[in-house]
Amino acid sequence: MSSPPPSNILQDPIGELDAALRSHAFGIDPLSHVLVDQSFPRTNAERASVASQVRATKQTSDRVHARAKIVLLEKEGEAEVVLDQRGYTIENTTAPVQVTSHTFESLDALLIALSPAYVRAMNDAVAARFAQGVSERRYHGHEDEDAEEPKWID
Repeated sequence: MSSPPPSNILQDPIGELDAALRSHAFGIDPLSHVLVDQSFPRTNAERASVASQVRATKQTSDRVHARAKIVLLEKEGEAEVVLDQRGYTIENTTAPVQVTSHTFESLDALLIALSPAYVRAMNDAVAARFAQGVSERRYHGHEDEDAEEPKWID
């Protein structure tokens, strides 16, 4: 897992939202996608302009956002989600759980609140990882391959 950026400056929301959709693909319908034509910045020139503004002001413009259509599993419905400086916001949804206008820190938190089918798929994915078992050697030191495993690993 990577560390969060040192500041909450969003410069490539389309790429970030697309990566989030791909990393949550186990729990959403493959028809889910970023609505690039409804997002900003789209072009290299627009991204350069945003980066220049961020350097000058240390803030991201309110115009910077990405929008996605998320199709939920098990015919639970669809949601239009916006990623901007505040986080992930459900703008509208046909899902039975109504959490529109609520902003979440992560796509995972949004999907947990919105979709029981996502939660089931997430639990199934975690269970499948545990079912694969744990490798014989779990600690790999870079300096000394013969080093004893730390006691806390057991």
